[in-house]
Amino acid sequence: MENESCGGRVVINISGVIYETRLTTLARFPHTLLGSSEKRKQYYDSNSKQYFFNRNRQSFEAILYYYQSQGRLSKPPDMPFDVFKKEVEFFQLGDEVLDKLFRKEGYVFDGPRRLPENQFQKQVWECLEYPDTSKMANILTVTSLTIIIASVLLTIGMTVNNTNPSVIPEHSLGDYNFTPDNSQVSQGYMWYSNKQIWYTLEVVINCLFAFEYLLRFGFSPDKWNFVKSPLNIVDLLAFLPYMVMLALPAGSVNVSAVSAFHILRIVRIFRIFKISRYSRRLKVIGYCLLESVQDLGLFMICLVIITILASSLLHYIEGENMDSPFNSIPSTFWFIIQTISTIGYGDEIPLTPLGKLATCAVAVFGVITLALPVLSFVAHFNTLYCQNID
Repeated sequence: MENESCGGRVVINISGVIYETRLTTLARFPHTLLGSSEKRKQYYDSNSKQYFFNRNRQSFEAILYYYQSQGRLSKPPDMPFDVFKKEVEFFQLGDEVLDKLFRKEGYVFDGPRRLPENQFQKQVWECLEYPDTSKMANILTVTSLTIIIASVLLTIGMTVNNTNPSVIPEHSLGDYNFTPDNSQVSQGYMWYSNKQIWYTLEVVINCLFAFEYLLRFGFSPDKWNFVKSPLNIVDLLAFLPYMVMLALPAGSVNVSAVSAFHILRIVRIFRIFKISRYSRRLKVIGYCLLESVQDLGLFMICLVIITILASSLLHYIEGENMDSPFNSIPSTFWFIIQTISTIGYGDEIPLTPLGKLATCAVAVFGVITLALPVLSFVAHFNTLYCQNID
C-alpha cells in the first residue's frame, strides 16, 4: 500500500480513467472515504497498486477538486443532481457538504433520518418525528399542530382585558401574589370563573408540551442534537419556567423572579415556528431567507448610507426653521426611515419647499432600494419552490 508516512502519491482508477494525487491532499478531510486510510483500503488493488472505484467519472473530477481546493464543491453543469448527490454520498463527504450543495442547487436538505436501533424506540420516534411513516404518526402530527395553534391563540387571548390570569390565580397551586384589585373584585364571581378557565387551559397546554418534549427526548436517537435544536430550545424555554413556578410553594417567589417569568412568557409565541417542522413550504421560505442573507445585508448597508446622508441634508435644510422637528441629525433618522419605506406616519413633516423636495427624492430612492432585495428574494423563492414543491 502507499507510503503514507512520506505523503506519497496515490493512484485512483475511476472506471478506467486514472487520477493521481497526493495523500496529504486527501488527508485534508480525514472523515471522508478517500481521506481515511481505513475506509479506502478495501478498494485497493495490490496488483495494480491502484484504488479502483466503479463510479461516475465526471462526478469524481468535481469530488477530487473538492480535496484539492480545500472544500469547494460544485456540480458539473450537465450532471443530473440525483446522480451527483449519490456520488457525494458514496465518497462520504458529509451532511454539511450535502447541505451546502442542496442550497447551492436550490433544494431543501432534510438530512438522513437517524433512527434508534431498538425496534420499539424506532417505531415511537417515527410516529413523533416523521408524519409520513404511518397513520398514527399523521394523527399525532395533526394533534401537535392543534395544540400549537391553541397555545398561540391562548397567549393572544390572555392579553385581552380582564382575562389575563397572569401566572396563577389567588388560592390556586403556586399562588404568586397575583390578587385581583378592587375594581376587578367588584365584577364578582364571573370574572374569577373566567380567570380559572384561562388558568386551567394554560396549565393543560403547558403540561402537554412538557410531556411531548420529554417523550421526544426519551425516544430520540441523538440526545445532544435534540437538545441543541433551535425549535426544541424554544419549546423548553416556553414551558420550563412556567412548570418551575407552578411547582414552587405559594409566596416563595419574589417580585424579580415573577418579572423574569413574564419576560420569558413572550417565548411562547415563538411556538408557532414549530409548524415549520411539518410543512415543507415553510421550510422553503426559511431556506429562501438564508439564501438572501447577502442581498439583505447589502440592502441594510444601502439603507444606513441613505439614512445618514438624507438625514444630514434635511437637517441642514430645515435647521434654520425654529418650528422644524429636525433639530439634530439623529432625530431625523426616524422620519427618513419612514420616507424610505414609504410608510409616512405624518408625525413629522418638512416645512420648507426645499426640504419637501429633498423628501420626495428620498422617497424615490427608497422605492428603488426596497425593490432590490425583493427581486432577489422572489427569484430565490421561485427557484426553491419549483424544485422542492412542484
